[in-house]
Amino acid sequence: MDLRRFRVLVAFIQAVWRSRAGFALILALVLLGLRLVSFDHAFFVQLRYVPNHDIYQGASFFATNMHAMRLSGDLAWWNPAEGVGYAQYPQALLSPLAPTQGHLVFMLWAQGVWLADQLGWQFAEYQQYITVTYIVLPCSTSGAFCCCAASCSANG
Repeated sequence: MDLRRFRVLVAFIQAVWRSRAGFALILALVLLGLRLVSFDHAFFVQLRYVPNHDIYQGASFFATNMHAMRLSGDLAWWNPAEGVGYAQYPQALLSPLAPTQGHLVFMLWAQGVWLADQLGWQFAEYQQYITVTYIVLPCSTSGAFCCCAASCSANG
């Protein structure tokens, strides 16, 4: 029985390897690896500082929303950071930029945070921000580009 499962797994890996989606995923992971080695090596390996291209303070916005999803199951409409707080304006819902509330990855990740909390799993918000911003978003962008390029070249 174990040999049969192994053969099924090998067949699945070969099918993924030969497919356009598999090629796009592998290429996206290679591009992500090259970016991490080229630009963010000191951050991820030595853990010395936030990468220099994270200058717009998206971590605070992302973290307050993920914390609110974990606590209440709803996005943070009011940021308590300034004592009395300040509004996190709803125009972010209309923005497709990441990591704002209107971005598909943000929405899916927020629902995943809520689901994980329902299962009793909690993860630090800053680690989630690093994962989404420096791994999930670049990988999904590269993968989508590779799929688009493969589709365009196939349709010729």
